[in-house]
Amino acid sequence: MTTNLIRGKNRKGFVLLAGVIVFLLMTASAIFAVTSASRQQDRDSLLQLKEEQLKTLLDARGKLPPAVNTYIAAYKKAHLAAGSRDKAEQDSKKEHGEFKQAEASARNAMGTLTAGRGVGGGKVSDAIAQYEDSYLGFVDYMTGLVDSYPQYQSLFGEGDASCQGIFVGNKAANLSERETLLTEAAGICRNATEELGQSQNSTYAEYAQRVENRVGLMELDATSTAKAEENLKAFTATKDQLVQKVDEATARKASAEELLGLADEAKSLNKTIKASKSEFDFAAKRYTKTVKEMPSLLEDVFSKHVAGEMKHFDSVIPLRSTVLEAVIDDLLVE
Repeated sequence: MTTNLIRGKNRKGFVLLAGVIVFLLMTASAIFAVTSASRQQDRDSLLQLKEEQLKTLLDARGKLPPAVNTYIAAYKKAHLAAGSRDKAEQDSKKEHGEFKQAEASARNAMGTLTAGRGVGGGKVSDAIAQYEDSYLGFVDYMTGLVDSYPQYQSLFGEGDASCQGIFVGNKAANLSERETLLTEAAGICRNATEELGQSQNSTYAEYAQRVENRVGLMELDATSTAKAEENLKAFTATKDQLVQKVDEATARKASAEELLGLADEAKSLNKTIKASKSEFDFAAKRYTKTVKEMPSLLEDVFSKHVAGEMKHFDSVIPLRSTVLEAVIDDLLVE
């Protein structure tokens, strides 16, 4: 009786153990199946990223430069016709909206890529972050070109609210008046450059800073030349007095000591005049040079600086795309 009871207990324990093992095997099988399915989904996501989403990003990026050019052409045409920034913005609203659609598509495409399965953590995450940094940097740059173009275009385009007034030219009767007129115009110009300097487009902001620096030089040189002009009047009066002293001393046959003293005065005056003339010449030449450079600063914005930035993005973005594809390929063969 006791032996049968023990055997019955052993049999029940065996059945219980067998059930646990079966359960564990089923659980492990289910976990393996879920893991395999998840891995396959990650692989499918990476394949889609490489074969579809990167192409979508490339296409979206390619639509931005033409949209920028179309908007700028429309704005310039409207501004030329209307002569007003507000009217030009209104008449180029359609082209501005088309660019905004292209911008949104580019940003949305990047958002889709970063939200995909299989992109979190590890080398692929780092490669995507680097690619995203360059890609969105390009989108931001192009957006700044469009959004701040009115401020850029009107910096020298509208006399009463721009830097146009710094070109005093023959408006001034003398150098002192030129200094006054320039100081007034520089204040207005500085407001315009500060507005443009807030642009998220680095090229516009740097251009605004260059203009502001040049205007600062013009103010400094205008002050120097005006001061030299005033000094010249004083030097002329002093010279006339000295000539009169020499004539009087010569007429009364003054002592050699007195005449030598007057000669020393003349030498000192000549030295002062020479130094003042040197300062005047330097300031006058630099002022003229600065004015002549202004058109080149404007021309260089698109022909040199924007072109340089475009070349940079055209180099970096494809490189980072290639790196990302290589990282994905490595993951797919694991």
